[in-house]
Amino acid sequence: MCGGFAPDFITPGIMRQMDRRLPPDHAARSLWWWHDAFDWSDEVSKMSCARLFYWGSEDRQMARKLRRASGQLTLQDADFIEFPGLDHGECSTPESLQDPVVPTVADWISRRVGPAW
Repeated sequence: MCGGFAPDFITPGIMRQMDRRLPPDHAARSLWWWHDAFDWSDEVSKMSCARLFYWGSEDRQMARKLRRASGQLTLQDADFIEFPGLDHGECSTPESLQDPVVPTVADWISRRVGPAW
């Protein structure tokens, strides 16, 4: 399951901004550059487990990227769920997590992984 952001969302400019917010000796500074060099689409397409991407439709930039990703041949067996009317932050509120996010994801897990999860 991929939650939080599209894998290709962090641009070099965003990485530089994040680096500037951290002390020079902070360990996470190298994380952004590793993240950028990692071929997320290739790695996700090779995973043998069930894969789910979900997002809120009102997070327009994320929605556009994930809709495009859902059409990639390498991700043809991944599942994509879009929550209408929610943005990134709203998908994480207690109310939205209670309904519809967690019940929808739990149902997906039961269907894809099995009821014994």
